[in-house]
Amino acid sequence: VLFRSDALLLLWDFPGQNILVGGFDEITESSQRIKNNYFGNKSGNINGYSIRDGEGAAFFVLKKEKDSSCYARIVATETIRFGNLKVGSISEELEKMVEKYRLGISDIDYILTGMNGNIVNDEPYINLKKGILAGIPYLFYKHLSGEYFTSSSFAIWCASKMLKTQSVPQIMNYENHVSSKVERI
Repeated sequence: VLFRSDALLLLWDFPGQNILVGGFDEITESSQRIKNNYFGNKSGNINGYSIRDGEGAAFFVLKKEKDSSCYARIVATETIRFGNLKVGSISEELEKMVEKYRLGISDIDYILTGMNGNIVNDEPYINLKKGILAGIPYLFYKHLSGEYFTSSSFAIWCASKMLKTQSVPQIMNYENHVSSKVERI
């Protein structure tokens, strides 16, 4: 699971503490106006599933030391902003990030994407799938949660559940490819 959070910084400063972290969004008239003015209409369609605006909440307890209640672990905490980066630059950033944590691209079992059916948003994911991420099964989730600013909290919950159950819901599988293991998402 890849994400950046101030909560992780707190874990390092206060290692014996449990940290509650999460995100939530609610559809309101003003939030829709801000979203549409800033992003435009990003909704689309993936594999026949319509991606619509959504709202949701997900919260987690993070702790530095593993105990019997733990079933997922955050290994990498980096943010790569696609923005105007070309595919080659994004590939280089991914390789650097993975190497920083002493892993290789081939160590990743699944890629959980923020694909939403909008070609402008999805193009980097699709190009990476043709290049550096070829052969790694892609998963998507926004057809289940909708499109909202903190939908990545839903993605983290999904990834955590997949790690706990050692299974991937077919409805999240982008190309019907499966990995023989569910260890690194």
